[in-house]
Amino acid sequence: MKKILIGCLGAAALFAILTAGAVWYWFFRDLPNLEASLSLPQTVELDASVTMLVTTTNTHKTAVTLDSIDIDDSFLKGFQVGRITPKPRDTSHFFGQRSWDFGRTVAPGESLEIEFTLKAIQEGHFSGDLDVCNPNQDFTTQVADVVVRKKGESEIP
Repeated sequence: MKKILIGCLGAAALFAILTAGAVWYWFFRDLPNLEASLSLPQTVELDASVTMLVTTTNTHKTAVTLDSIDIDDSFLKGFQVGRITPKPRDTSHFFGQRSWDFGRTVAPGESLEIEFTLKAIQEGHFSGDLDVCNPNQDFTTQVADVVVRKKGESEIP
């Protein structure tokens, strides 16, 4: 009976070690990040639509997955998000950010452009991080920064 119990405990310990190793590998492995650039006007009139273009580029020798683009609520509170091209698979909201899930592979040396159509819905200065994430949630950050002004208001107060 002792031998059976020791054998079962040994098998359970081995299983726990292998499971912990697999979990560690999945969450802490080093995946490459995509380079990112952001094209967005500095000022927008209230009620106007504007295009925010996020360009992701793979500078690595292996394919990299664009898992998601996450944008801070501090920026988004001035805008209504309309069309997104290419269309994301899903969206979620957590920790003060809206996240759009793309799950798209970017080949070595290639770029992928994500176009957000935004409508300015509130006057003010809106700024926040825009994170381009890989599946490990390692990310490259750009800052989205726009002033929304009244229609007809000059750009320089």
